[in-house]
Amino acid sequence: MKLKNLRLSHLLVVVSITAAIIIWNAVIIPVQQRKQEYTGTITELSRQWRWWQGRNDYRSTTHHRYNHYWHIEGDDGEEYRIKLGYHRWKEGKPGLPVKKESGERWPVIDTPEYREQQQKREETKRYLLDQLFRSE
Repeated sequence: MKLKNLRLSHLLVVVSITAAIIIWNAVIIPVQQRKQEYTGTITELSRQWRWWQGRNDYRSTTHHRYNHYWHIEGDDGEEYRIKLGYHRWKEGKPGLPVKKESGERWPVIDTPEYREQQQKREETKRYLLDQLFRSE
């Protein structure tokens, strides 16, 4: 009977710790990121291998096994290390200006060409959704 209670208490501890980690990553960090506001310049792009996602095959071209980061030097002198998805990460280049607005989760590249490209993407997305859900 004591052994059963001991196993149950260990299971409860493991479940509690797992729930805390999930809440931290899914709720707390995004809320904190949305409150930040800064401008700066990308100084470096880096990626870190996720060892739990499989073996590190140097011939693999997959990006799913990596965490991707922009290293940003803010205009206020702060250094930021921002974790991004692969497709946003690959658009960045060292030296590009970035802007993070309050309410947004990630910084965006702050050049006229990039803003125009984003506007075209939004228009295309809106057009496709209109065509898809158009009622006739």
